[in-house]
Amino acid sequence: MTNPVGRPSKYDPAYCEQVIELGKLGKSVEQIACELNVGTKTLYNWRDENEEFLHALDMAKEFEQNWWETIAQTHMIEEQGATK
Repeated sequence: MTNPVGRPSKYDPAYCEQVIELGKLGKSVEQIACELNVGTKTLYNWRDENEEFLHALDMAKEFEQNWWETIAQTHMIEEQGATK
C-alpha cells in the first residue's frame, strides 16, 4: 500500500452549516472560501468529494441569490418626492 500524496484535507462536515449560513448573508463562493480560510479551488474539491458539501454549496447559492434579489427589490422603488 502506498502513502497518499499531498497534505491531508482540512474538510470538516461542520462546514456545511457554516456555508449555508454565509449564503444567507449573501456571501459569494469566494467570500465563503475566505471565511473558511481556504482557496476557492479547495471548496470545489470538497464539493466534488463530499455530497453533503455539494448540497450545502447549492443551498448557499440559492440563499445568496435570494439575499441579492431582495436587496435589489427593496431599492427599486424610490420614495415619492426624492430628489435626483
